[in-house]
Amino acid sequence: MNLYLVRHGTTEWNRLDLVQGQADLPLDKGGRREVEKAAQDLSLRSLRVDGILTSPLQRATETAQILSQALSLTSPPETFEEFREFQCGLWEGVHFLTVRQDPRYEYERVSHDASYPIPGGESFLDVVRRVEKGWKRVEELYAGKDILLVTHVVVTRALLFLLFGFPYETLRSFRLDNAGFCHLQKGEHRYYLRLWNHKG
Repeated sequence: MNLYLVRHGTTEWNRLDLVQGQADLPLDKGGRREVEKAAQDLSLRSLRVDGILTSPLQRATETAQILSQALSLTSPPETFEEFREFQCGLWEGVHFLTVRQDPRYEYERVSHDASYPIPGGESFLDVVRRVEKGWKRVEELYAGKDILLVTHVVVTRALLFLLFGFPYETLRSFRLDNAGFCHLQKGEHRYYLRLWNHKG
C-alpha cells in the first residue's frame, strides 16, 4: 500500500498568516495555480492511485478535484470527516504572531502538552483519536491499494504520530508547505517515509 499525502493549496488566510483551523475558506488564485503545478508534477511522475480521499473543507476538496482531473480518475474524491483540520477555537482568524505572544491563547501550554486543548478547540490528542478512526476505515476499504489523501498540516502530523510514533514536540518541526507532497509506503511490518514535503 502506498499513501500519498498532499496538503491543500494556499488560501487568503494562509497568505495573511491567520490561523484557519476549521474555517471553510476556498483556495485563492495562487493556491489554484500551485495545485495545478503539483498536479502536473504528479502526472509526469506517472503516479497511479486507486482513489483520492479528502478532508471535507473546501480548500481540500478543491485541491482534490484538481488532482483527480490531472490523474484522470473516473471516481470522484471521497470525503472523510475524520480528516478535517484541527478545531482551533479562540485562535481561529487570529494572526499567528498574536497567538504566540498573547498569553490569552495559551500557545506555550498547547505547544508542549499534546493533551491540552486550544481554548474553545481541540487538543492534538483529540485530533489523533478522530484521525485514527478515519485511518482504520481507510485500511479496511483500501487494503492493498494505493491512495492519495488531501488534508491539513495537523492531520498529517497526527498520521505520523499514529504510524511512526514520533514524539509530539518532534512532529511540530515537520514543515509541510501548501501543495506539499509526501509518500508513505506500507511494508510487511511497518510504514516507511519515502518522501516529505516535495514541491513540483
